[in-house]
Amino acid sequence: MQPQTLTANGVNGFGVGGPSLGRLGRLRTFPIDDLTLQDLVADYSTSTKGAFANPFTANLGGNLLRRFNVTFDYDRQTMTLVPNANFSQRDTYDRSGLFLVNAGGKMTVVDARPGTPAAAARIARGDVITSVNGKPTSDMTLGTVRDYFTASAGQC
Repeated sequence: MQPQTLTANGVNGFGVGGPSLGRLGRLRTFPIDDLTLQDLVADYSTSTKGAFANPFTANLGGNLLRRFNVTFDYDRQTMTLVPNANFSQRDTYDRSGLFLVNAGGKMTVVDARPGTPAAAARIARGDVITSVNGKPTSDMTLGTVRDYFTASAGQC
């Protein structure tokens, strides 16, 4: 199940082994048992090594789970998903094209995906974002900065 349109290759995650590369696409529908989710953003890995090296697998991650109340029953080794208020909401994703990390209190660019506003602004790996919307990032968490970049146009 792959969308018709995928973004350029870029960093979609970061772990012990370093950055995880992939392309992003929007799934129109995704069935789970008798439920059908709509408008999920999926990560299609382009990694050649490691757990995400399978080109036929999409990572749905937290965007899928936020639509449910999740219960893990470790004794029975089961997971229960109950739809919540987010179930029908369309996924949002960072509209800037940046992948940032907080490195010693500095919002540091790990990647600026080609074809995005960040790339058009010539933001590059290693750059430090010092302010967003006129506010210093030194007073923000990484989550707060990401909230600005995932908000709809005109909301910040």
